[in-house]
Amino acid sequence: MRLVLREYLSMLRESGELDILLPDLLLAMGIDPLTRPGKGMRQYGVDVPAVGPDAANERAETLFLFTVKRGNITRSDWDTGPQSVRASLNEILDSYMQRYVRPEHENLPKKIVLVTGGELGQDVESDWTAYIKLNRERYPQYGQIEFAFWGGDVLSGLLDKHLFDEFLVPESAQKQIRKTIALADQNEDEPRHYYEFVRELLFDRGLPTGTSAAQQRERRKGLTLLELTLHIVFRWSEEVGNLQPALLASERAVLLCWEWIIRNELTDCAATTDRFARLLDLHGEIGATFAEKLRPHSATRDSLSGYPGQQVEYPLRCFEVVGLLAVATCALVYRSLREDEGGEQYDRAQDIAGVLQGIIQNNPGAWTPTFDGHVIDIGLALLALAQAGSERVSAWWLEELLLHSLTGARTRRNYPISTDSYEDLVARSVGEGRKFEELLGLSTLFPMLSEWVAWLDLEDLYAAFRTRVQEDLSDTDFQMWFPDAHTEELLYTQNAAQASGATLHSIQLPATTEKMRRHVQEVAERSDPWDFISCLRHGHTMVALIASRHYRCPLIPALWQDVTREEAEVNRSESGAAVKVRSGG
Repeated sequence: MRLVLREYLSMLRESGELDILLPDLLLAMGIDPLTRPGKGMRQYGVDVPAVGPDAANERAETLFLFTVKRGNITRSDWDTGPQSVRASLNEILDSYMQRYVRPEHENLPKKIVLVTGGELGQDVESDWTAYIKLNRERYPQYGQIEFAFWGGDVLSGLLDKHLFDEFLVPESAQKQIRKTIALADQNEDEPRHYYEFVRELLFDRGLPTGTSAAQQRERRKGLTLLELTLHIVFRWSEEVGNLQPALLASERAVLLCWEWIIRNELTDCAATTDRFARLLDLHGEIGATFAEKLRPHSATRDSLSGYPGQQVEYPLRCFEVVGLLAVATCALVYRSLREDEGGEQYDRAQDIAGVLQGIIQNNPGAWTPTFDGHVIDIGLALLALAQAGSERVSAWWLEELLLHSLTGARTRRNYPISTDSYEDLVARSVGEGRKFEELLGLSTLFPMLSEWVAWLDLEDLYAAFRTRVQEDLSDTDFQMWFPDAHTEELLYTQNAAQASGATLHSIQLPATTEKMRRHVQEVAERSDPWDFISCLRHGHTMVALIASRHYRCPLIPALWQDVTREEAEVNRSESGAAVKVRSGG
């Protein structure tokens, strides 16, 4: 495991990764960080100040001043520019030590630690040694100042010792992590080894759930380990150029972690919920990285087609990507509501929504849903586009979706089959298999699309759609699934719709968009799930969205119907409309 950690550390950036990991490691070592790294803050060379025992010198308490750098320390890193190692060390001695050491820490031994995920180059070792000799007694009023270097070898050893202990991560669990990263370049299967690791860590290892300081420390350690291992899978997947395992692993980690929190009634524990918010943020960062990888392809026609003749696979690939990009967009929207009220994170969400738009507009496979289950990816994408202020793209896409789906139904060719069976899909594509009446006996896609058409006030499209339904789909049962109180028990571990909730069937389309909007509002007010779905009640709407995509559970109707209710205000401008959603993560 230490070799895995060593390689992982070499992949980390200085800002936002290694400096974020360091405080968690220190806490596991019993050393208390005094502050955490923050963007835009003058640090005077010190990324993390901390107070705690110094095991190397067997001292009970020492003031540690950590300066964090990225990768191997070369000669240019040592003494070139304001961010060089030497410049940071000088700033600690000349500024931080003189003005920013707290009074209660002035008499403590001082230890300046250079931290990096790499190594100290041989051509720099002599400079480092000389610097220590020259400066350790530079300020007599502070006594002798100690210096230390924590490179990748030291850090991996400390992580292995203090986080990957035998109780939390026995050898069997370590094997699950190693198998996950060994298979990171393959897409044949889900990262099931990581799924097992998460379940074992949260539910089988007996993480304490009490309120004592010791129990909270152990619980925080376990959740830190969950975040760390997910980040390891993320970086390894990025290294091999295949982010799918990391995306799936992050979804399962979020869902099982929330299930564990709810099951153990820990929603009032700030330390636990803060760790969960960090896990959500990491899931969002993985999604954003996936979007950036797709950006160059989003403006290219048929970029997801792979090769000619993929009549069956092309739409499947398109809707999978659309769903992933939609969740990534929503993750940043909800993060913006939690953190910066529409600032930096919302701008990032709009940026990713642009990638989503490009994929949709340039891939005709995303205009022709082949499974009724694609309602999940389409619903997520419409919600994401609405939250990012892209209703015009939504209106265009809705017209294409209805045109292609209804034409397919009329010609008995490319229409969204209700069985969600790949065998049925292949048989239909070659003109064989079950009859049309069996394959399109019901639809959850068309009623959902009709509600979006009505909400966007596309009266002409709605009227044409309604007419075509009466002509070509008179025998198709329009249905919509709604959760109930029992759904909460299943939502985070499986497809909750298979064993909970209620299905509204035989849905008839009202005559006008105005009547449809009124109908939707009445239904939404009678089936508000915010009281009995815990992730919604506690402001973590993203968890419900992730559960829908991950387990292929129908999207909770209230998550899109809410935009038509009184509290969902619409701000219209020349560039489109931005939908105000319920706040939460």
